[in-house]
Amino acid sequence: MEFRRGILAGLIEGDGHWSHDEQRETYVSAAPDLTMFVRRELEAMDRCPIVRRFENDHAGGWKVRFDPIQHAAPLTVLDVEDIGECDLVDISIEDRAELFLLANGAVTHNCSIGMGYHYRARYECILFFEKGKRKLADLGIADILQAKRINGGYPAEKPPSISETLIRQSTDPGAIVIDPFMGSGSVGVAAIQSERSFWGNDLCVEAVDITRGRLTEAGAREVGDTPKSVPSPQLGLL
Repeated sequence: MEFRRGILAGLIEGDGHWSHDEQRETYVSAAPDLTMFVRRELEAMDRCPIVRRFENDHAGGWKVRFDPIQHAAPLTVLDVEDIGECDLVDISIEDRAELFLLANGAVTHNCSIGMGYHYRARYECILFFEKGKRKLADLGIADILQAKRINGGYPAEKPPSISETLIRQSTDPGAIVIDPFMGSGSVGVAAIQSERSFWGNDLCVEAVDITRGRLTEAGAREVGDTPKSVPSPQLGLL
């Protein structure tokens, strides 16, 4: 904590860049979260952070700036208005039937050991949420799913066989599978191979192009008026 506050107590300027040859979409995906984290930390320290976006021909990102000496001005209450009694609505209570609850987890076992200087990781964890009491399609499948690691693929790409198992366990043929952060579309490929429809979107234009090509090769047919490879805050495939 002291180390983190020591860094934020000085003049900070966080920036970065994206490049298809270097970090591809990794920075684009992580930068907003990191920027908002820095902003929240500075606001908690009574600073006045300013978040600005920059972009040029070869780079782009977000900058967080603040004065290391000046603190936020104290809040002054000018007037108090009596609005009477009002009902407070708790969405988690009003719409409890729409909530997905954490049921348990599954572990994916990689057949190839990872790199590192400590105990090498051969697994990843999957959180499994449920709504209602619907049973899985096959109760004989254990909570350890084995699949080989994807080498040289898209960043953080998951094996389609893992996604296919999860899809077949929780959906019926013809159902819609949604991946809001589809990356290279491995979940979409698993959905098509399982005779499901797929909806997905991603911030990265390259990811949408890759997914479109992979789904077409898998036999999918694109429907709907979806955006092509043009600058957009959010691109999607239906």
